[in-house]
Amino acid sequence: MKLKLTAGLAAGFIALSAAPAPAAGPATVKVRVEGASRTLVDATQVTTTTAPVSKAGHDCSGTSAGGALDRATAGNWDAGYFNGLGHYVTAIMGEDYSTSPTDGWTVFVNHKSISQSPCLTELQAGDDVVYFVSHCEFDPAINDCSNAPVLPLGLTAPASAPQGTSAQVTVVRYDAGGAAAPVAGASVGGAVTDAAGHATVGFSNAGTVRLTAEKPGFARSEGVDVAVFTDKGAPPPVPVPDRTPPTASLAGLTDHAVLKTGPRELRGRVGADPSGIKAVKLRLTKRVGKTCWYFSGRSEEFKRVGCGKGAYFAIGDRADWSYLLPSRLGKGRYVLDAVAIDGAGNRTPLARGTTRVVFTVR
Repeated sequence: MKLKLTAGLAAGFIALSAAPAPAAGPATVKVRVEGASRTLVDATQVTTTTAPVSKAGHDCSGTSAGGALDRATAGNWDAGYFNGLGHYVTAIMGEDYSTSPTDGWTVFVNHKSISQSPCLTELQAGDDVVYFVSHCEFDPAINDCSNAPVLPLGLTAPASAPQGTSAQVTVVRYDAGGAAAPVAGASVGGAVTDAAGHATVGFSNAGTVRLTAEKPGFARSEGVDVAVFTDKGAPPPVPVPDRTPPTASLAGLTDHAVLKTGPRELRGRVGADPSGIKAVKLRLTKRVGKTCWYFSGRSEEFKRVGCGKGAYFAIGDRADWSYLLPSRLGKGRYVLDAVAIDGAGNRTPLARGTTRVVFTVR
């Protein structure tokens, strides 16, 4: 059944089921996010947690597809909520479709469209989760989209190839039920696929060549690396990109703590990382009743903001870091987040008790 409130919401929250799946345990899964014009999150492995994620005033299961998105983006996404039906994704990494009448986010797990809210879609180890932008020209006469659906592409290519040769690649698309079909007219490595979804790609330079399939009206494929070697030796090893986020932890504050005196100094530590630490960032939000603020690192003061929102600010790149606030924190409920970004662009995921603590000052 498709939900038809507006076309944009229909695109972002495709289908519903009678009841959510039972909560699963933590699992290591793969997550990728394809924006309208670029890849926002390259395929990366994350491990979900049982800690729920709060979005739109409701908890999103930490072991769900929504929880996996939270880990992959370090919390940089947003959602709306249909009462009784769950969350629908509105924005990822700043790409926001909350007001679009035609576009929205769609979720496929293991090449199939999910049948309910991503926050109700529980994951298992090895699941492949893809978020991409869909488009719907809603026609009330048929109570459906009048245009063809946006579907994700899949690419198959050889793991290696000799320099100066060419090899065949194959491009398919997956429909909502997971069925694959060849795609003609897709661009891959300067070549275009034929009716069988095949294209011949040339490899003129040695090294690692990344191939991606694209075609207007479809979500681009995951990138595939091909090791191109010379005829003088064996294929060079394919460099393994650093996709492991740096470890980090807060110090001096305990999750769920109730304090008589608010802290002034914030402290934490970042573990060693093969790509080096590029930046450490903090986000501190405060709530008193129904009013919320976030701490601005630029002005060093709290500013009013919608509850559930707040900006990060950078405090340097030291492994053992500390930040001195202008004064002790006053009465209120606080959420402190700390993330580290390494030289490869990986961000520490938020996890309650380690990189996120919630505490109250009485």
